[in-house]
Amino acid sequence: MLKRMGNTFYWNNRKLGTICDDRFVTTRKKEHFYRKIGGFCFNKKMIYRFPVLEVNWIVVIYEAVKQKQELFKVSVEHLIDKGKIIKESEFEEQIALPLTDFDVHKK
Repeated sequence: MLKRMGNTFYWNNRKLGTICDDRFVTTRKKEHFYRKIGGFCFNKKMIYRFPVLEVNWIVVIYEAVKQKQELFKVSVEHLIDKGKIIKESEFEEQIALPLTDFDVHKK
């Protein structure tokens, strides 16, 4: 079940990320990478709330290798327009987007 407490979103007890100004910031590790599309997935219900909440950007802080982070940024509008809606049996309905659709910043 999707929950919002202040500016932070949760799915059941799992933290999805936090709204900071007009950005939704989330952290991901190697096991969160969705290999079928070569990118990341986001909770569909949460993403569809963002335009009403005036959230324009999604920022993913990705740590595939310990102590090495990459930042991926995409507009909410682009994610909704170009993302693929998926439903895996064990997860909620999500929107998936390949890394090629994100702006990448090495850190």
